[in-house]
Amino acid sequence: MRKPPILRAALVAALDAKHRYSERPADLHMVMQDATPVADGRPGMAYVWHYTLAIGFLDFTGSPDEIAVPILTWLQRWQHDAFATADKLKNAFSMDVEFMADDVVDVMVRLKLTEVVTLVPRPGGGGADLTRPDEPMPFALIEGVPLHAVYLDNQLILHCDNHPDAGLDG
Repeated sequence: MRKPPILRAALVAALDAKHRYSERPADLHMVMQDATPVADGRPGMAYVWHYTLAIGFLDFTGSPDEIAVPILTWLQRWQHDAFATADKLKNAFSMDVEFMADDVVDVMVRLKLTEVVTLVPRPGGGGADLTRPDEPMPFALIEGVPLHAVYLDNQLILHCDNHPDAGLDG
């Protein structure tokens, strides 16, 4: 699986200055639960893993918001379909907080994640390579020129009326 180590790196980067997860990796515990490979019957050799990633933050000394913000940022990039609706996000991300002594809490996060796996036939019929394609970058995160005109087969099919001259071929 690709997403758990990518998320762990993002969480360590976001929280390490205060919580030192790089020095105490056992305090950031990750478990993949209920992993199910789903093949939907479409042509091609591919399937999708559906799983819950349980993340335990042990002896956390801070606000749960310190955990929520980097996870929401990560989800926006790596599981952006979670933001399709408010209900979908509610089902994709949940958190339990156990209040310990003073300002110390144990936090359990559950994320519903998916990962695509493809089998690419090797040349000459010598088996197949298992690959995990990169997640597409959500449009909202792509930097560049604003999209003012859209073409299909060299025909303008969509144009922003607020910018009448932008994006049109001269």
